[in-house]
Amino acid sequence: NSFFYFLPEIGWAFLPWTIFIIQSIIAAFRKNIKKNIIPLAGFILPYIVLSMSQFKLSHYIFICFPFIALMVGNYLSKHKENLFSKVIAYSTQIVLFGGIVLLGYCFKIPWFYTAIILTGIIIAFIFIQKRAINPVFLATLTIGLGLNLFLSLFIYPALLEYQGGSKIGKEYALKELEKKVPLIELATWSFAVEFYAG
Repeated sequence: NSFFYFLPEIGWAFLPWTIFIIQSIIAAFRKNIKKNIIPLAGFILPYIVLSMSQFKLSHYIFICFPFIALMVGNYLSKHKENLFSKVIAYSTQIVLFGGIVLLGYCFKIPWFYTAIILTGIIIAFIFIQKRAINPVFLATLTIGLGLNLFLSLFIYPALLEYQGGSKIGKEYALKELEKKVPLIELATWSFAVEFYAG
């Protein structure tokens, strides 16, 4: 029931741009609130209403994300990189970079694949630092893309091995090619079972 329930949800779901949310809100209030009234209201009012609700689910806050994205995009397009944003951005990049290594180790992903993605990120960093107009923005984008690629290719498939419904559905599809034996679910219902069972 905490009023602050959605703050960590916004934090992880808006990665790697989370670090710019507070800066963009402060800039919107300080510099030109009239031009930013729609994104500010589109974020703050639903946040307050949803936070006062007695029943909350993580995805409820996603309706605020287009407005947050507008504020952050506006902030990044109009403000030069300062020391504070660089320190926070590079700290986040180091944490996400380390997260790829840690996830690779924990899920026993072959080091070869982890090394390929990390090498690609490092090469992109070097290229961005030399040629980009806005290196903090592009470097943050690169590490975000690298992390999401790593998650999509290796981590999510590894996690899906623990989803019982899809495992049962695949087993049924392999053993009952003609579907003569009925598939019965007791005291549960899973879309994954029906999907993978065909």
